Amino acid sequence: MTDLRPRGVAYEWCAESCTVGISEAIERLYRELPGWWFSLGNCSVSADATVGPDRTGADSWLLQFEVFDQGIDGSLLHPATLADALHNAIDKANAAKSQHGLMHGAAAFASGETVRS
Repeated sequence: MTDLRPRGVAYEWCAESCTVGISEAIERLYRELPGWWFSLGNCSVSADATVGPDRTGADSWLLQFEVFDQGIDGSLLHPATLADALHNAIDKANAAKSQHGLMHGAAAFASGETVRS
């Protein structure tokens, strides 16, 4: 395959290594946060990843909380890879669920078992 990226200082941040480990990071997302969406981006400054519960997924009930409805950002400055950014977003999403006492799902939330003020 021909590399069509323009050459020059402005494009050197997009090395082939920027996608190393991305398959494993996506597999982790699907394993730990099933039914969540993700988006990835890469620019001269950062590797970017955002995750959030999909409106049709099992965690859609989390969308009533602004932090989840906006998506959870895991962007990192270079030399980070896209996988690094996605792992960071997953870590932040799990931490947000834990912080809000939401690790046990919608039934526990509805019963008030896990709600913290």
